[in-house]
Amino acid sequence: MKTIRTMMTIAAVAAAAHAEVSPDELIRAVDQMSPEQAHSLQRTLEAKLWKPVPGGFFHRLAIDLNASLSVIDGVGIGALSLSGGGLDMDVVTGGDVGLLWRVAGDRLRIGLRMDSWSVRDADLGEGGYSRADLSGSGLGLAVNYQWVRAKSWLLWTEVVPTSAGVALETVDTPRGAATTLREFDGTYGAVDVRAGVALRFNPALSFLLSGGYRFAESIDLEEGGCESPVEFDASGFTGRIGLGINF
Repeated sequence: MKTIRTMMTIAAVAAAAHAEVSPDELIRAVDQMSPEQAHSLQRTLEAKLWKPVPGGFFHRLAIDLNASLSVIDGVGIGALSLSGGGLDMDVVTGGDVGLLWRVAGDRLRIGLRMDSWSVRDADLGEGGYSRADLSGSGLGLAVNYQWVRAKSWLLWTEVVPTSAGVALETVDTPRGAATTLREFDGTYGAVDVRAGVALRFNPALSFLLSGGYRFAESIDLEEGGCESPVEFDASGFTGRIGLGINF
């Protein structure tokens, strides 16, 4: 609000020099504006101050930051016969960042979404100790459509075709034997389909909550460039919580 008042004062001084309206009267008029009207006026003034950069370029940009939890179909750790016993790698946590531009009106946004996630588990049993670290990341093209646009909330859906990679590292120490370290990796394609709501604190800042499903191809991870018996499938339900910033 302080920024808006400063810009209003500058505008008021300029306007008062050419009209029968005092700066105080203009400032009082701004105080009576709704948040949406004040935000619109701020964007208009910023476009004037930042010439020759087109104001519309930044005003169409939205950024969202999310924490995520996913339940994946799993990774075939059992094929490695680890001495510590079974490891649970089905629930992964991570986060993602979206850069979206508004196109064709206020409802449709298209942009990039980058995500990363990881999970670790270890077990110590009678046969020895074992540990596994699984991590992945992806870059996708996000297509977001807002079905309902209300003053305090939004309802939207999003589809994100993604190219992703995954890495698996295992440590196995059988009782009374040497430790073995193995590394696996692979790439796969996926499509995330999700729906969510945005609770709007104001026109610029919102709280995001969404859920959906990831459709991914099942692959055999490679070890040293050769196919291994370890299968990986990232398909599963996803949930996200985050903040959205509209410029």
